[in-house]
Amino acid sequence: YKASLQYPKVLRDIAFVVEERCEYAQMIDRIRSFHSWIMDAILFDVYRGGNLGKGRKSIALHLEYGSPERTLTAEEADRVHRSLGEMLKKEFGAAIRE
Repeated sequence: YKASLQYPKVLRDIAFVVEERCEYAQMIDRIRSFHSWIMDAILFDVYRGGNLGKGRKSIALHLEYGSPERTLTAEEADRVHRSLGEMLKKEFGAAIRE
């Protein structure tokens, strides 16, 4: 059980391309533990084929940012979101899709 937040969440989506061998469970655990403001990460798309190249997949997530102490500003959430993208690049070799 996880108590719901008293303050509104900031929602963002992120999509990135990684090697097929990257394990989703490992990535999602790392994403959820990356920052205390990341309340949830929900998978909404996995794509293979097209112009991604052989052995690559695209993963898209809905992210919920929030704080139990106060309402986050969009700028605060965006700063963590950008840092998350940098972590995905560094640790998983992800290419962030704009």
